[in-house]
Amino acid sequence: MACLLALALTLGCAGSSSAPPAGVPSSVEVASPSTAPAPSAGAPLAAAEPVSSPETQVRGGLPAILPPDSSHSGGWQHYGAEFQLAADQALRCEELLAAPAAWEGRTVRVKGRVADVCQSAGCWMVLTPEGGGPGLVRITMKDHAFSVAKDGAGRQAELEGVLVGKAVDPTTVAHYQSEAGAPGLVPEAQAQGGRSYEIVASAVRLRNPG
Repeated sequence: MACLLALALTLGCAGSSSAPPAGVPSSVEVASPSTAPAPSAGAPLAAAEPVSSPETQVRGGLPAILPPDSSHSGGWQHYGAEFQLAADQALRCEELLAAPAAWEGRTVRVKGRVADVCQSAGCWMVLTPEGGGPGLVRITMKDHAFSVAKDGAGRQAELEGVLVGKAVDPTTVAHYQSEAGAPGLVPEAQAQGGRSYEIVASAVRLRNPG
């Protein structure tokens, strides 16, 4: 009897199996770790470098485009937005002044010479024919978003903006005279028929001296 009990115990142990129950996979694949090398300890993470252009700055919300030669003699200093009209569409100042009513409400590109600049903030200037002929037109900077060099009088200029007509207001005339470098060159004071014109400029460029 003792031998039969020992045999039964032996068969019971041999019949037990380490195989998992039905429905459980007999093996599980383990995903291999990435073979990409890990960064070394203390190594800084690469950061995206800001994109910038030496030709562009920002002035009061509008970009000031600086041509590559703007710092050299004979180059141009550009203020405000880019020109939209082609260079061959530019009017000479005297052409505009000959019939300003014909251009009222339109975007124009005009070239001439700077007769005066606001000495308070550079927020306006007066344009006159480049050859020194008579006539003046005021240039104001759109939305006061940018200003020009206060020492710009005498420089060649080119600008683009909308020509608007205004009734002459003595208070406005006095205001411009108070800010002028040349109080005698106030277009509103010389306006005929009580109406003056100004260009609300979005783009201006002045030729550098020299």
